[in-house]
Amino acid sequence: MKIPAGEYFNRKSEPLLSAFDKMVKETQAIEHQDAACVRVGILRDYTGNEVQLAVAAFSEKYPDVELSIRRGNHEEIYRWLHAEEVDMAMSDQRRAFSQNYINTSLIRRPVYVEIAARNPLSGAERLTGSELQDLPMILVTAPGEEETEKAYYREIIGFAGDFLIAESLEQGRLMVLRDRGFMPVESAEMGETFETAVRRIPFMIGDGQMTKHYCVFYKNDNAGYYIEEFADMLKVQFL
Repeated sequence: MKIPAGEYFNRKSEPLLSAFDKMVKETQAIEHQDAACVRVGILRDYTGNEVQLAVAAFSEKYPDVELSIRRGNHEEIYRWLHAEEVDMAMSDQRRAFSQNYINTSLIRRPVYVEIAARNPLSGAERLTGSELQDLPMILVTAPGEEETEKAYYREIIGFAGDFLIAESLEQGRLMVLRDRGFMPVESAEMGETFETAVRRIPFMIGDGQMTKHYCVFYKNDNAGYYIEEFADMLKVQFL
């Protein structure tokens, strides 16, 4: 069947016009930096300093571009990104990568158990979920997201014990210090303030230590100059 010339032209030119329109908008954003903004979703319980270093580098290079950081748990950040309430996300991978997003791996980080030094389990070299099931797991999450986080640790990680909820890392650590439960964290290092009161022990799943795979995500059709720049700066910090 012969395709009319006009229909063929429209079909072929539409993606080209869309790409041109996007290029014009990005060029205008670069020209008028004072109107540019990058909105980033970051995990609430993330403890590394890579994000802060990337923010500092970006702000030094583009002082007139607003950089907005919003913290949430995995599911909150996923919804924000899907609804375009944030431009990009730095989160742990819990789903298969989507072709609708730019998905960039940053690092796989081992998970540790943060536990009160006075707890009898604090002398162990490593701990499993079954060894910890009589002690509640402390989850740092927002109100309304508790069941989602619990389901992840029950169904994916296999933890069969009880849970306690903290709204911030600081609140979670106070629970640990009071020996109310243990908290999963992503670093082996403890600050001097807590090193005599808290222990960090590898959290084992099966034959290996649990890890979290951190990635940067942003939509294919929402990629822009400053979004890509900040993503590149994050990659540099994690490398």
